[in-house]
Amino acid sequence: MFWKTNKPQANAQADIDAYTHWYHTFEVVPGVVTKGEYQLEPIRDYLGNWFKLGEADLAGKSLLDVATFDGGFAFGFEDLGARVEGSDLIDQTHTGFATAHRVRKSSAKFHNVSVYDLDPAKMGPYDLVHFSGLHYHLKHPILALEKVNAVMKVGGTIFGNAASGEFMYREKLPKGMDDAAIHAFLSQLPIAYYDDGKYNGDPTNWIFFGDAAFRTAMERAGFKVEFCKSYAMSNTTSRSTCYFKAVKISDPQPEYWVDNHKLLAK
Repeated sequence: MFWKTNKPQANAQADIDAYTHWYHTFEVVPGVVTKGEYQLEPIRDYLGNWFKLGEADLAGKSLLDVATFDGGFAFGFEDLGARVEGSDLIDQTHTGFATAHRVRKSSAKFHNVSVYDLDPAKMGPYDLVHFSGLHYHLKHPILALEKVNAVMKVGGTIFGNAASGEFMYREKLPKGMDDAAIHAFLSQLPIAYYDDGKYNGDPTNWIFFGDAAFRTAMERAGFKVEFCKSYAMSNTTSRSTCYFKAVKISDPQPEYWVDNHKLLAK
């Protein structure tokens, strides 16, 4: 891995440690690591193992990291040569983004904007969008996908991961049933799980898609899905994480067809 920065100053670790609310744990510059709650995979492993993306796919490309927060992913993408911009509802001065940006001497741009307010007149169009850890925190996840679509180039790639509802059925069914057979059947159905606000003790969790449901949502939002697959977070839990990758092929499908409504009214 390489860094698009000058040699870090001697007090870089002290500067990073001075901010005490890191969420992402990542290497800001060589040897300087944040102390966060969520350990990020090495960026090359994350991209290669889950999305079959490498440096050649990022170098020189415009990339938006939606809900960037501390910027752990964004700065990793920058290290691989992407022209990175991050967006978040929370301003960079209220996360670690500004601190890491300064220590790295980064050229990444930051947009203090909700995903619902992504504006193609002000942002993009992007070759790549990283959309991770967000849509289950949204009341309107399909609208968010449409807003992301609007700032992407046709042929651009969206990729990411998020908590999914693919294995939620495990805690709803009686014990002793054939788990494999039930999963094989239910995984074909476009099921979404509307949460009661208790998942992981976080009331900001709203909707968890099964894989078939999220695939359908992405297709109707104008994307051709390359893959959308959930993996159990452990062998004993109903929690699962979905990894997905898709290409923008069109604008989203319209919500309302006026002509069809007129025909039905006759």
